[in-house]
Amino acid sequence: MEDIPIIVLVFVFVLAVMIVRPVIRMMEVKVKERSGKLHKSVSEDIAPRLAELEERVQVLERIVTDESADLHKQFRDLGK
Repeated sequence: MEDIPIIVLVFVFVLAVMIVRPVIRMMEVKVKERSGKLHKSVSEDIAPRLAELEERVQVLERIVTDESADLHKQFRDLGK
C-alpha cells in the first residue's frame, strides 16, 4: 500500500463511485416500474369487487333508512 500513491487510490475510488452510482439508479428505476405495474394490476383486480360491495352497501342503507319497509321480507329477499 505504501508504494501506491494516494492520488491513484483516490482516482480508483472516484472511478468506482462513478460506475456504481448509475447502476444503483437503474436498479431503483426498475424497482419503481415493477411496483407501479403491481399497483395497477392489483387495482384492476379489486375494482369489480369494490363496485359489487358498494352496491351491496347501498342496498343495506336503503333497507335501514326506509322506515316503511318490511325488513323481514327484504332480508328474506336478500337471502335468495
